[in-house]
Amino acid sequence: GSAVVGGGAGRPEREPNATRPARQPNVTLTNEALKSSTQRRKYVDDVSGEVVCEWDQSYEDVNVWVTLPASAKASDVALVLRPSFLSLSILNMTVLEGKLSKPVRSPPESFWLLEEREVHLVLVKAKAGAVWTS
Repeated sequence: GSAVVGGGAGRPEREPNATRPARQPNVTLTNEALKSSTQRRKYVDDVSGEVVCEWDQSYEDVNVWVTLPASAKASDVALVLRPSFLSLSILNMTVLEGKLSKPVRSPPESFWLLEEREVHLVLVKAKAGAVWTS
């Protein structure tokens, strides 16, 4: 089944990092590779040329930021997240949808929150250290 996270309660009550056990790296990720992957990258729509979102990654997480339209509130955001699929809608319009390049953990480990005028998705990698290329 799928998990739906929406409304103003995008963030779980406790910090997700607090419940994660320490993991031993099973994939070698050099400091240089990790440094270059933690800079925000833009995802641009091939047809419109507009920036759909920005994203980056750490050893354990992939972060995605989507600009929230001026009229939207937290209750207008809906996320359907499965280990290999994501659908994000704002104001009943699909903003991002599709198969993920690597599997992620389902909510509540993966979650969303509002930061300034952005929806911030925190997707916890199912296999820490797996590097996403796009």
